Amino acid sequence: MRSAIPLSLVVFLLAGCPEAPASQGVPGPVGPAGPAGPSGQRGDKGDPGDAGPVGPAGPIGPEGPQGLQGVQGAPGQVLVLDGGVVSGPPGSSVTVTPIAAGTACPAGGIRVTQVSDGGISTVCNGMSVTASLLASMSVQCPTGGVLLSQPDGGALAVCHGQVGAQGAIGLTGPAGATGAQGVQGAPGIAGPPGAQGATGAQGATGAQGLQGSQGVPGIAGPPGATGAQGPTGPPGAVLLLDGGLPGGVSDRVDFAGFTTATSNGAMGGTPGANALCNAEFAGSYFCPESDYRQAETGLAPASTAWIDDPRSGSGSRTSFRCDNGTGISWSSGTVSDNGFSLSTIGGTAYVACDLVKPLACCRRNARVVVRGLTSMTFTGNLGGVPGANAKCSAEFPGSFFCPESDYRLGETSIAPGTSAWVDDPRSASGSRTSFRCDNGTGISWSFGGAADNGFSLGPTGGTAYVTCDTVKPLMCCQYR
Repeated sequence: MRSAIPLSLVVFLLAGCPEAPASQGVPGPVGPAGPAGPSGQRGDKGDPGDAGPVGPAGPIGPEGPQGLQGVQGAPGQVLVLDGGVVSGPPGSSVTVTPIAAGTACPAGGIRVTQVSDGGISTVCNGMSVTASLLASMSVQCPTGGVLLSQPDGGALAVCHGQVGAQGAIGLTGPAGATGAQGVQGAPGIAGPPGAQGATGAQGATGAQGLQGSQGVPGIAGPPGATGAQGPTGPPGAVLLLDGGLPGGVSDRVDFAGFTTATSNGAMGGTPGANALCNAEFAGSYFCPESDYRQAETGLAPASTAWIDDPRSGSGSRTSFRCDNGTGISWSSGTVSDNGFSLSTIGGTAYVACDLVKPLACCRRNARVVVRGLTSMTFTGNLGGVPGANAKCSAEFPGSFFCPESDYRLGETSIAPGTSAWVDDPRSASGSRTSFRCDNGTGISWSFGGAADNGFSLGPTGGTAYVTCDTVKPLMCCQYR
């Protein structure tokens, strides 16, 4: 086995041997690089470097939200800048906190916090404060006080103290002693009667005067010319010995004439139409066609005239003309509604309510007359029909509470103006048919609550049902 000769020895030997002169050969190619040697151990950690300079301060964050305000304490005594003093009870204590120079106060200052209500006021250095009086019942001070205003817009209200509660009434003092009763004086003594005077002498009889001579009778003048005959007056009622009226008296009808005044269909209801006739022909009313026919007149209108519908079999009016759907006849003057018109030869036709015409007027000796409204007002609790009649008779002697049919037969120009209680129409036999404001008891006009209703006459003669707790006057009628 061969032993390896160290490379260093070879190099040494070659260097020590003398070398024959020869030419130098071409260098051989570079051999490949050997593998990397293993890593050495890590060295010790170096010393830390010096600290860098401090960066600039960041911007100031926004101010947090203000806390809830507490209850305001009673104001104390305040010294006003002009030397005056506002007096009040001692105020609540405050907490004073210094404020550095900044946005709130450029030169610094203090923050005043009221302990009682948490209210905060800022007072800055180098700023003047303006004081002004607050009147009583002001927004800041109901009791009045002083408002301290600062140039930055802040303000502090210092209020007067509340007025103390009124003291209790003192006890009544004892009654004084009753004074002693005075002594009654003794009656005076009557003086003696005076002596009777002597009878005076009778005077002498005076001389009789001479009788005057009788004058010569005057000569009678010629009779005056006969005056024109006046219009026919309304028929008078005939009162019998027993207080009644002769049979058939309400059937007599006379025709009064046609008005010179004209109107469209808006006449203020039947009462208003009656008033237009009565203004020109005393005691007359607006004719239903049946009354015009019954009067057997020879008069006809020069052009055409308004006339009402014929009466019903019971004698009451049946018209709903020119009512515009309200149920109140002769209260509308619109072209969309119609009324009854009398022609120049006695015919009738329905025409639009906006036309302007005179009125046909009649007179009849009605058995019933309308006396008017009571001055007093009542609910539907009238004490029954007898109580209602008594209330009418107290203001219009002999009158009674009107059924609606009697009010219509009375052909009056009286309308309530507002509204009034009226009873239901009579039956064909003439008896009352009402069960109004009875609350189920069957006793009419004995209940004044809202649970039932009664019959009401409107301002222009229309009727409606209203609750019995409504307060109204009564319409009163009377037999002739």
